[in-house]
Amino acid sequence: MLLRHYFTAFVLLCLPLSGCADPYFESTTDLGSSADTTGPYRVQTVVVGTHTSDTVELLYNPTDSEPRRYIPLPMEALDEDGRAGELFVANIPGQPGGTSIRYFVRVLRDDEQVAESPPGGDLRPFILNIRP
Repeated sequence: MLLRHYFTAFVLLCLPLSGCADPYFESTTDLGSSADTTGPYRVQTVVVGTHTSDTVELLYNPTDSEPRRYIPLPMEALDEDGRAGELFVANIPGQPGGTSIRYFVRVLRDDEQVAESPPGGDLRPFILNIRP
């Protein structure tokens, strides 16, 4: 009986939040390689289950594989229906030929990372190679 009471309380607390599950990524642009040195390089992502208070960021590193050197860019929600966004976009600025840009996308909820694409984020990022 007590367990059912706690479960009911949990469900009632979660209902106003449109679900308590963490968001998840449906897809993110994998840019691969390019000869374009002027950029920008457009990254789009589809995130399901975000709240309007969540922050979606693109983090990129054109220098090396050091996690602390990733540069965050806020992603703009393209959905304009008044609900939490699902399609987000951001642009990585142009880089010189021969550069390898590591990037990933994350969702922050209450300043805590709750989802990332690709899985592994800064340890297994997407890589965009700018050909010389």
